[in-house]
Amino acid sequence: MASLNGLHVVAFVLSLNLLMNSSLSFEIVQGSSNGIGEAPSPGPAYDEYLNDCAEKLKPNCGEQILYDIYLNRQTTTKYCCLSLVKDMGKSCFIDVAKYALTLPVFKENATVILNRCEKFWDYCNSFSSSLLV
Repeated sequence: MASLNGLHVVAFVLSLNLLMNSSLSFEIVQGSSNGIGEAPSPGPAYDEYLNDCAEKLKPNCGEQILYDIYLNRQTTTKYCCLSLVKDMGKSCFIDVAKYALTLPVFKENATVILNRCEKFWDYCNSFSSSLLV
């Protein structure tokens, strides 16, 4: 069972909210869009899509990725990076992140978090690329 499993995205978002409300904060950055765009409107089909995305990660990887992106800590193992790239994929990863950013606690830091997502993806993808050589 993946760590984002159970109540899937709801649990993921609640976990993010809990972590953020436990006296953690992010720098507020204002500026132009980073080109990633807006998350699609939530609805039953979209919720199911996000649940399917979350279920693709290996056990305990969601928590590691959460700490890296939302808490800016480097805790993700190569194993979880490979799960993100090979099992979840970039579009699922970005869509789950964008969905979490619909929470008011994250909205004002969306640019920072989305930039971290892009950098984190590139970091993890470098492990995947090195396996092909």
